[in-house]
Amino acid sequence: MTESFITIEKGKTPRKGLRLPTLHFIVADDWIDKLGEKSFTLWLRLLTKVDRTDDRKDTVKYSQHALAKALGMSYTKLLRLLQPLYEYGLIDYIEYKASEKAPACENVVVFEYPQNNPDLDKEPLELCRKWENRTDEKYSFTKKGGRPKKDKEDTPVIPDDILPEVEELSPESAPAPTLSAVVPDVVKSEFEHFKAGMEGNGVDLTVVTSWVHNNLATIGQNEMCFVFQKLATYPEQIRKTAVFIEGALEKASSFHRPVTAPKEEVYERKVPFYNWLEEN
Repeated sequence: MTESFITIEKGKTPRKGLRLPTLHFIVADDWIDKLGEKSFTLWLRLLTKVDRTDDRKDTVKYSQHALAKALGMSYTKLLRLLQPLYEYGLIDYIEYKASEKAPACENVVVFEYPQNNPDLDKEPLELCRKWENRTDEKYSFTKKGGRPKKDKEDTPVIPDDILPEVEELSPESAPAPTLSAVVPDVVKSEFEHFKAGMEGNGVDLTVVTSWVHNNLATIGQNEMCFVFQKLATYPEQIRKTAVFIEGALEKASSFHRPVTAPKEEVYERKVPFYNWLEEN
C-alpha cells in the first residue's frame, strides 16, 4: 500500500491584516533626519507594493515608470527619493537582463531592515554605499551569504495594465495645500503672503499646513506668522521643513507683528489752543 503525504501550507493573510515593520524610537531620532520625510514615507509605501498574490514569492519587479505612476509622482522624483534609501541600505537597486539581447533593466528590492539585517533595526542608519555604484554586485544585500545571480529568466514582471489606476500628479494638477476655515484670518493671510517665498526655498507646504492645523491650540498666531516669514526669507534651500520649523519656533516671539496684520489707527486728540495772553 502506497503511503500518502500531506502538504501543509501557510494560509494567505488578507491585505488589511498585513503589518509594516515594527519601528523603534531610533527611527524618529535618526532615520527620518538622514533619509528625509519623503524618502522615509516612500520606503513604507514600497513595502506595500510587494506582490502578495502568491505567498511563496518574495518580490515582483515593476517597471519603474509604472511604479512612479502608481505612487502618484514623476519618474524623476521617484529616482531622487530612492537615492537615500539605497545609500543607507533600505533598498537594493540592481541591474539584470532577461536575456543577452534584452535591454538592461534595473530592479528595486525593498527590505524591512537596513542592509537586510534585523540586528540593525534599533541602530542609527549608516551610509554604506554610493548611489552611483548601484549596479555593482558587491554592494547588494539582496541575498545574504552569496553574490546575486545575474540571470533570472523566471523573474516575474507586473504588466503596466494591471497596476492600480492612480493619476500621476504633475505640479500643475496637484492640489495646492491650503489652510482651513478654522485657522485665524491673519495666519491665513500671512501664509498666502509668504507662500511664493516658501515654495522658492523648497519648503514642503503640506508639512507647513499640517503643522498649523495640528498646533492651533498650543502655538500662538504671531509665532506661526514668524515661522512663515523665516521659511520664506531663509537665504538657502530648506531640505527638511519640519526640522527647520522646530528651530525657527524656538526663536519666535509672541510680540512678533505679522506683515499682513491690519494697521492700528492712531487717533490724534485735537485740543483747542488757548492763548492766555489775550485774556482780559
